[in-house]
Amino acid sequence: KVAVILVNYNNPSDTKKSIFSVKKVSPKNCLVKIFVVNNGCTDGESNLLSEDCPEIILINSQRNLGFGAGNNLAAKEAIRLGFEYLLFLNNDAIIVSEDFFNKLLASPYNITSPMLESQINGERVLDYGGKVDWLFGRNTHLSTPKKADYYSGACLFMKSEVFKAVSGFDEKYFLYYEDVDFCLRAA
Repeated sequence: KVAVILVNYNNPSDTKKSIFSVKKVSPKNCLVKIFVVNNGCTDGESNLLSEDCPEIILINSQRNLGFGAGNNLAAKEAIRLGFEYLLFLNNDAIIVSEDFFNKLLASPYNITSPMLESQINGERVLDYGGKVDWLFGRNTHLSTPKKADYYSGACLFMKSEVFKAVSGFDEKYFLYYEDVDFCLRAA
């Protein structure tokens, strides 16, 4: 049982595209359920997501909790419902690999992530996780496969027991670095 968790903040159009990409590659041999957190949405359209996508579990937060707390809200519900795995996915992420879930489920690691691809200023950028520079307190994303200190919260897959063991994302981080902190605490 895999819970896919997306946090939506006034962006139902991209969220729907992400939901449809998950549905397209979901394997028949396991239950994949999509949880969407409307994180203090004020756009009106976001509340209609469950009408357009009735198979999702929609969780409404009256205020914007931030990325970490929004994800925690859905993860706790997924764990309560008995989901063994959690996939945190940015609501603007599109999954293109047909064997995406099978590869993640076959991973021997408690936390993993696929290679992420994005376009920045018209250039293709690859992300294989990141390293922490402990001397200067900075982090950098890896553009080639290497041992990573952390993986991006844009697409972060883990066993539910790992999430519980580190008590989820630290909610002091509103946006950014909660993924770095989580992975470092889980290591």
